[in-house]
Amino acid sequence: MSTQTEERTLYRATRRARVVVKVVDKTYDLAGFWTGATLSGSSRQAMRQLTVSFINTNNGRRPQLELRDLNGSEARFYDGNDELFRGVVVNYTEDEEGGISFSAYDYNWYLERNQTSAKFSNQTAAQIIRKLCRDFDVPVGEIDDTGHRLKKLIFQGKSLYEIMIIALTETEKKTGKTYRLFNDKGRVSLVERKKNVTWMVVDPGRNLETLSYSHSIEDTATRVRVYNDTYEKYGEATDADGRKKWGLLQTVESDNEAKTTSELRELARQLLRDQRGESSELTFTALGIKGAFSNTGIAVRSRMTRAHGGITS
Repeated sequence: MSTQTEERTLYRATRRARVVVKVVDKTYDLAGFWTGATLSGSSRQAMRQLTVSFINTNNGRRPQLELRDLNGSEARFYDGNDELFRGVVVNYTEDEEGGISFSAYDYNWYLERNQTSAKFSNQTAAQIIRKLCRDFDVPVGEIDDTGHRLKKLIFQGKSLYEIMIIALTETEKKTGKTYRLFNDKGRVSLVERKKNVTWMVVDPGRNLETLSYSHSIEDTATRVRVYNDTYEKYGEATDADGRKKWGLLQTVESDNEAKTTSELRELARQLLRDQRGESSELTFTALGIKGAFSNTGIAVRSRMTRAHGGITS
């Protein structure tokens, strides 16, 4: 079954790690000011988040940097020369002792915050993503060609991110290919997942602190049936081993493009591939894994839980 990932990385102020904030036309390097930062994200969310705390005084009486109106400013986070985050500040808090904390989201925040109603006919998911970004002034980076043209999609009052994910999900049903939608240096990017796996190793003898491994069949299907748009024909696919082990667990879908039973059966096979078997969730805390973002690959070795091998999502 498909998996979901979350990542959360804590940083302490060091010479390598840098926080830079650009307010209007002034750029501030917070070296010597910031005390901690957290990078987090999830494959269930449109954007990643950076939270930063820093002390903006050297005498406890007045601010040292004239930082005002932080909301809407650009925040960047570096590890050495590697840029790990670029985004927009969405809230900040100041206290009487000179402390300031702020939260920033990467620029895919604009995909989440903007909504629209739209109809798309005979377009690929990649074309839909490009058009939405163009209509809402969202910069675009590398966008892989998703190939398959979607017959018709109609949306009412959906966020740009929801529309993009639905288009990519429909594409996956037809092609079996999955894509990573993310933001790279301020630009919306889309890359087929098999091209975008960065492997990192987590090992109890090296960098693993805590680990838990859970398994569930709550969302498992052992049979998938797909109907055409008139519900007069259907195709189905069955996981015989799973049905023998867990019983009949059927999900039903419909499709307005497939016309023949063989096409419907092929769609059912594609859907069953993602819904068969147990779903597994791996949660761990590890040290020193720079750039461990959601949807990257982690090579895990844990004898106790038998979590072993490559995990991607």
